[in-house]
Amino acid sequence: MRQTTSSAETAVVYMSMGQLTGVRNLTGAKYLTEEQRKMAGVDVAVILEMAKEISDEIIKEYKGFIEEFTEAHYSKVSTGECIIPAKQFEEELNAWIEKQDKRIKRKLEKLESDIYKKIEK
Repeated sequence: MRQTTSSAETAVVYMSMGQLTGVRNLTGAKYLTEEQRKMAGVDVAVILEMAKEISDEIIKEYKGFIEEFTEAHYSKVSTGECIIPAKQFEEELNAWIEKQDKRIKRKLEKLESDIYKKIEK
Protein backbone atom coordinates (compact mmCIF):
# COMPACT_ATOMS: atom_id res chain seq x y z
CA MET A 1 0.00 0.00 0.00
CA ARG A 2 2.86 2.36 0.80
CA GLN A 3 4.31 1.91 -2.71
CA THR A 4 0.91 2.38 -4.33
CA THR A 5 0.27 5.57 -2.38
CA SER A 6 3.75 6.85 -3.20
CA SER A 7 3.16 6.18 -6.91
CA ALA A 8 -0.18 8.02 -6.82
CA GLU A 9 1.42 10.97 -4.99
CA THR A 10 4.20 11.10 -7.58
CA ALA A 11 1.65 11.06 -10.40
CA VAL A 12 -0.25 13.97 -8.85
CA VAL A 13 2.51 16.11 -7.35
CA TYR A 14 5.35 15.65 -9.83
CA MET A 15 3.57 14.65 -13.03
CA SER A 16 0.45 16.84 -12.77
CA MET A 17 -1.92 13.93 -13.35
CA GLY A 18 -4.57 14.93 -10.82
CA GLN A 19 -8.06 16.01 -11.81
CA LEU A 20 -8.12 18.91 -9.34
CA THR A 21 -4.46 19.86 -9.44
CA GLY A 22 -4.44 19.66 -13.22
CA VAL A 23 -1.49 20.32 -15.44
CA ARG A 24 0.82 22.47 -13.37
CA ASN A 25 4.36 22.26 -12.29
CA LEU A 26 3.90 21.49 -8.61
CA THR A 27 7.63 20.69 -8.21
CA GLY A 28 7.20 18.57 -5.13
CA ALA A 29 5.26 18.43 -1.90
CA LYS A 30 7.42 20.85 0.09
CA TYR A 31 6.51 23.71 -2.27
CA LEU A 32 2.74 23.17 -2.21
CA THR A 33 0.38 25.66 -0.64
CA GLU A 34 -2.14 24.31 1.86
CA GLU A 35 -4.86 24.51 -0.80
CA GLN A 36 -2.70 22.59 -3.28
CA ARG A 37 -1.96 19.95 -0.62
CA LYS A 38 -5.68 19.43 -0.07
CA MET A 39 -6.39 19.18 -3.79
CA ALA A 40 -3.45 16.81 -4.25
CA GLY A 41 -4.75 14.68 -1.36
CA VAL A 42 -8.15 14.40 -3.03
CA ASP A 43 -6.53 13.54 -6.37
CA VAL A 44 -4.38 10.85 -4.73
CA ALA A 45 -7.45 9.38 -2.99
CA VAL A 46 -9.33 9.28 -6.31
CA ILE A 47 -6.45 7.50 -8.05
CA LEU A 48 -6.14 4.95 -5.23
CA GLU A 49 -9.89 4.27 -5.17
CA MET A 50 -9.95 3.84 -8.94
CA ALA A 51 -6.98 1.47 -8.77
CA LYS A 52 -8.77 -0.59 -6.12
CA GLU A 53 -11.97 -0.74 -8.16
CA ILE A 54 -10.08 -1.79 -11.28
CA SER A 55 -8.01 -4.44 -9.48
CA ASP A 56 -11.15 -5.83 -7.81
CA GLU A 57 -12.84 -6.11 -11.21
CA ILE A 58 -9.80 -7.82 -12.74
CA ILE A 59 -9.61 -10.32 -9.88
CA LYS A 60 -13.33 -11.06 -10.17
CA GLU A 61 -13.31 -11.59 -13.95
CA TYR A 62 -10.01 -13.50 -14.04
CA LYS A 63 -10.72 -15.63 -10.97
CA GLY A 64 -10.70 -18.83 -13.03
CA PHE A 65 -7.30 -18.02 -14.48
CA ILE A 66 -5.89 -17.04 -11.08
CA GLU A 67 -7.03 -20.37 -9.62
CA GLU A 68 -5.70 -22.37 -12.58
CA PHE A 69 -2.37 -20.50 -12.59
CA THR A 70 -1.95 -20.90 -8.84
CA GLU A 71 -2.69 -24.60 -9.00
CA ALA A 72 -0.23 -25.09 -11.87
CA HIS A 73 2.62 -23.24 -10.16
CA TYR A 74 1.95 -23.76 -6.46
CA SER A 75 4.60 -26.46 -6.15
CA LYS A 76 7.30 -24.01 -7.29
CA VAL A 77 6.82 -21.63 -4.37
CA SER A 78 9.91 -21.56 -2.11
CA THR A 79 11.96 -23.63 -4.56
CA GLY A 80 13.85 -20.87 -6.34
CA GLU A 81 11.87 -21.69 -9.49
CA CYS A 82 8.83 -19.64 -8.58
CA ILE A 83 9.58 -16.72 -10.89
CA ILE A 84 7.51 -17.07 -14.04
CA PRO A 85 8.83 -15.18 -17.07
CA ALA A 86 6.41 -12.57 -18.42
CA LYS A 87 6.23 -14.33 -21.79
CA GLN A 88 5.20 -17.61 -20.15
CA PHE A 89 2.60 -15.83 -18.02
CA GLU A 90 1.17 -14.11 -21.09
CA GLU A 91 1.06 -17.39 -23.02
CA GLU A 92 -0.76 -19.12 -20.17
CA LEU A 93 -3.20 -16.23 -19.83
CA ASN A 94 -3.92 -16.18 -23.57
CA ALA A 95 -4.40 -19.97 -23.59
CA TRP A 96 -6.87 -19.66 -20.71
CA ILE A 97 -8.78 -16.90 -22.51
CA GLU A 98 -8.98 -19.02 -25.67
CA LYS A 99 -10.60 -21.85 -23.68
CA GLN A 100 -13.39 -19.59 -22.45
CA ASP A 101 -16.81 -19.46 -24.06
CA LYS A 102 -17.94 -16.40 -26.03
CA ARG A 103 -19.86 -14.94 -23.08
CA ILE A 104 -16.74 -14.88 -20.88
CA LYS A 105 -14.61 -13.50 -23.71
CA ARG A 106 -17.12 -10.66 -24.20
CA LYS A 107 -17.03 -9.91 -20.47
CA LEU A 108 -13.23 -9.75 -20.57
CA GLU A 109 -13.29 -7.44 -23.60
CA LYS A 110 -15.84 -5.22 -21.88
CA LEU A 111 -13.70 -5.16 -18.75
CA GLU A 112 -10.71 -3.97 -20.77
CA SER A 113 -12.82 -1.26 -22.42
CA ASP A 114 -14.25 -0.19 -19.05
CA ILE A 115 -10.77 0.05 -17.54
CA TYR A 116 -9.57 2.36 -20.33
CA LYS A 117 -12.66 4.53 -19.88
CA LYS A 118 -11.99 4.81 -16.14
CA ILE A 119 -8.38 5.73 -16.75
CA GLU A 120 -9.35 8.41 -19.26
CA LYS A 121 -11.91 9.80 -16.81
